[in-house]
Amino acid sequence: MPSFNVEEYVIKITESDYDIHDSNIKNVDEDGKEYIIKQNLDTTTSVNLPIAIEDMYMKYPTDYYVSQTPKFNVLYIQQQQQELELPISSLPALPPAVLPQSTPFRLPMKYSAKFGSFGVADRQFTEPSGLVVTAEGDIVVADANNHRIQIFDSQCNFKFSFGEPGKRDGQLLYPNRVAINPKNGDYVITERSPTHQVQIFNRFGSFIRKFGTTILQHPRGVCVDSEGRIIVVECKLMRVCVFSSVGHLLHQFSALKHLMFPNNICAGPDNQLFICDNREHCIKVFNYNGEYLRSFGGEGITNYPISVSFDYLGRILVADNNDKFNLTVFDKDGNLVKAFESKVRHSHCFDAAIYDGVVVVASKDYKVYYYKYKMGGCRQPSISVSLPPMPL
Repeated sequence: MPSFNVEEYVIKITESDYDIHDSNIKNVDEDGKEYIIKQNLDTTTSVNLPIAIEDMYMKYPTDYYVSQTPKFNVLYIQQQQQELELPISSLPALPPAVLPQSTPFRLPMKYSAKFGSFGVADRQFTEPSGLVVTAEGDIVVADANNHRIQIFDSQCNFKFSFGEPGKRDGQLLYPNRVAINPKNGDYVITERSPTHQVQIFNRFGSFIRKFGTTILQHPRGVCVDSEGRIIVVECKLMRVCVFSSVGHLLHQFSALKHLMFPNNICAGPDNQLFICDNREHCIKVFNYNGEYLRSFGGEGITNYPISVSFDYLGRILVADNNDKFNLTVFDKDGNLVKAFESKVRHSHCFDAAIYDGVVVVASKDYKVYYYKYKMGGCRQPSISVSLPPMPL
C-alpha cells in the first residue's frame, strides 16, 4: 500500500469531481495544491476499508480507492453524492492492499530472423498493423498505411502483394487486421475508417467480396471460426459482430459492461470467443450469445495483451507487449502453463501470430520479428487444407 505524502488538509469531494469518461480528474485544494484522481483501473488500486462512521446525514461508503500520481497519493470515496470534509488524519489505518499476481518466470525465446524497413517497396512497411500465419507457414502482413497485403514464405522471403489505395473492388484502404478462413484459405481483412468494412480475397490475392460498411464502425480484431463464420470485435463501441462466410450479419452483441479496450479476438472450442482486453491486461471469454463467462491472465502476467490463439493441444497462447515481448501459455481453463520472453526490448508491437512453435511479431519500428519457442512434447501436425494449385 503506498504511503500518503500529503500534508494534513481537508479534501473536498463532490459528485462533480468524478467523470467515468475522464481518466484524469484534476482538482485544486484550498491551498492551491493540485492533485489528480485516477479512474483508470490499470493505475488504481482498489482497497476494501471496513468502517462504520455515521453522522446524522449519511453513512460513509466502504469502497475506497488509492491513486498513485506524480504529485500526491490521493484518497477519494467512490459514488459520493454529498460534499464531505474529511481530514486525512481522521481516517482509520488502511489495511495492506491486495497485490497483483506475481510475475511468472519466463524462458527466453530464440530469435530467428527479422525483415522490413520503412518505405513503400516490397519488404517495406509504413504500418504493419496486422498479421497471420497460414497453414503452409506463409506470413501475411496487413500494411495499413500502404493500403496493401504482403505475403512472405516461412523463410521470410517476399512472395507477392495485393491491394492499392481506393474504394473499388480489389482496392484497400487502411487494412488493419487479417485472418485466414480455415475451410478454404481465403484472406479475411478488416479496414478501419473511412470504409470500416470486411474484405475477402482468395489465397492468390483475387478479390471475392466486401461487406459490413453500414454495420461496422471501429473494427479492431477479426477471426474465422471452424464453421467459417467471421467474427469482428470493435473498440470504442465494445461490440462483437458475427457474419456468415458470405457476409450476412448473423448476430451482434454489446460487451460495453465488460471490455475496456478490445484489440484482438479468437474463436475457441465450445463456441467461445476469447478477446484481448489491452487496458485490463487480461483475456475475456464470451459465448456467441454475448454472455460473459470468465477472464484469465491479469496485470503482472499478461500486461497489454495484443494477441490470443490456440495450439493443437488446445492450450491458449497470449502475446503481450510489456517491456519485452512476452508469450504466456495457459491451459483451456486459464491456468498458467509456461511463459516466454524475448531477450531484447521491442518498440510498440501491433500484432502477433503464433503457429507450430513460431511467434511472428509486427512492430512499430516497421519490422517483422521471427521467434521460436519450445513447449516440449510432440511437434504440432500441419493443418491440411484442400486448395487448388498456385497459378503460374
